[in-house]
Amino acid sequence: MQIQAVGDRVRVPYQVAEEFFRNRVTVIGEQRRAYREVLNAAQSAKETIEKAISKHDRKNGLLNADHLRARLAVSFQPFIDEVAELQKTHPDLLANEDFRVGRVGATARRKNSAFPV
Repeated sequence: MQIQAVGDRVRVPYQVAEEFFRNRVTVIGEQRRAYREVLNAAQSAKETIEKAISKHDRKNGLLNADHLRARLAVSFQPFIDEVAELQKTHPDLLANEDFRVGRVGATARRKNSAFPV
């Protein structure tokens, strides 16, 4: 059964909702950070290999340095481009912060509650 079919009749326990909202922004930030970390690691690895090829090409005339650079670009660039595209198309889960309007009823308010109602 899909949640949309019963969505207007579903009730979420207060504690569940409170924990969800308390952790929500942290989890979304971790998702965004993951893309940046993977992109940075791939770009850094590519640059490290390029520097090694250049260093040895200058020192001892590494054979086929241009070929190695071309192969490196063919190997790394599609991966980097794909991660960048995934990052761009990842949904912005913080864009619609008013999704509770008209859907959240009165709460059993507790003192010092972190639940943002």
